Amino acid sequence: DKSCDLLEEVGYPAIRDRHFELSQYARDRLSKLHDLQIVTPTHPSLRGGLTALRLPNAVDAGAVREQLWSRFRIEVNRIS
Repeated sequence: DKSCDLLEEVGYPAIRDRHFELSQYARDRLSKLHDLQIVTPTHPSLRGGLTALRLPNAVDAGAVREQLWSRFRIEVNRIS
């Protein structure tokens, strides 16, 4: 399977490191928005490539999800 070949060629450590870089970038940017609470652990060994946050009650989570997808192709899931 070509996708598995690509993963092995790039290397799992490189993929993991890139996911971590991107999640750190997201954390850095999101932490500047005072109304958001990042709930993913801060310590690098306790988190992976995903970033979870809590939106303020007044924010329409569905609208945020649609905008992130339509503008940036960022997929988010809502967890209640």
